[in-house]
Amino acid sequence: MKKGIVLLLVLLAATATSNAQIGYKGQVSLSAQIGIDRTNSIVYAADIDRYFSAHSVIGIGGTYSRIRYDAAGGDAFHATQWIGDIHYRYAIPLNRFVLLPSGGILLGGEQCERFSRLGNFVPYNSRFIYGVFLEVSAEYILGRHLSFYIAPRMNYLMKTNFDELNVSGSAGVKVYF
Repeated sequence: MKKGIVLLLVLLAATATSNAQIGYKGQVSLSAQIGIDRTNSIVYAADIDRYFSAHSVIGIGGTYSRIRYDAAGGDAFHATQWIGDIHYRYAIPLNRFVLLPSGGILLGGEQCERFSRLGNFVPYNSRFIYGVFLEVSAEYILGRHLSFYIAPRMNYLMKTNFDELNVSGSAGVKVYF
């Protein structure tokens, strides 16, 4: 027990004193995350960001989700959404943490199964969707080129067959180059 506490204190001191090389002009990061939305669907996402100054970050990203919708009489069907985004983030460094409020535009598509689980016809068509999003992610810097982060997000989609407002949360890792 004592050895474990000592090891934990040594690791904490090492991470508290390491120099993080994160947030300088020209730096590029690649992130991958997994999350869940309010319909309990799994959301997969990836982003590529570039720092244009110590605080201004511009990037592109994409998400994929497969959503299950329940219908009347115990029936259900699935819909799939692919959404790309162009975003701006404002980096606020707070010692080993970085807050990144961001927003951007969404462009993508959605596709719905033609028949439900019980064989009923589903009247929704595949379509192009677009919208906007707001996100406030928080990173914890693990080292010179790695961080762990969480990202609550709110998407507002237009021209969708389903929910216009979608709230999700995800967690992932970010690698800095």
